[in-house]
Amino acid sequence: MPAQSIQNPSALIGNVPVLDGNSVSFPSWRTRLEELFAIGGVHDIVTGGLLCPETDYKDVKPLTQGSQRLYYAEESGSDWDTLSNMARATLKMTLSIDLAIRYKETKPVSVLFKTICDAYKKNTRARRMMLQDSFWCARHDPNKPIATWIARICNTASNLKSVKLTPVDQQICDCLLRGLDDSWKPIRDHLVYSPNEISLDDAIGALEAHKVSMHQENK
Repeated sequence: MPAQSIQNPSALIGNVPVLDGNSVSFPSWRTRLEELFAIGGVHDIVTGGLLCPETDYKDVKPLTQGSQRLYYAEESGSDWDTLSNMARATLKMTLSIDLAIRYKETKPVSVLFKTICDAYKKNTRARRMMLQDSFWCARHDPNKPIATWIARICNTASNLKSVKLTPVDQQICDCLLRGLDDSWKPIRDHLVYSPNEISLDDAIGALEAHKVSMHQENK
């Protein structure tokens, strides 16, 4: 009988972006959260793949294997409840206060997760427009590292996949250069008016190199 392997994922919660009601952040939140639950060994409980067993075997004991605890979750309802409650508490820690209050009574964790996902992943016109605006209308903040700007554009492009509007690399490259602050005009014009088409990787590399040269000039 396969055992349910459990690890404590609390140290990794900080890697999950807080879901605050902004549908733009939902894809990143869901991806990171599912990764967290997979590491914790409770992903199948969260997604409804492992339901609570009807019979509770009181004599089933947790086993120990190295630093992990192994639960026969298929056989023990009490163990399943413990794991489900732990996962639910973990999920709620990734929600904003308002959302945590809204879903305070929603349980078990599989119902909570499905309820939130159903509320966010609908491909409504408003959500599609919001995601597109956040991509095409993004503007670079020169006071922040160029790596932050690059990550923002790449992450926003990834979010567009959730509404089946995945931009190609050349579109991502165009958006990356178009949104640059005017203080970056020399490198932007150099790339935009290059006789050869610039790939996304080349554009990112050029921006990072330009940042290094700017830093050296300011010394």
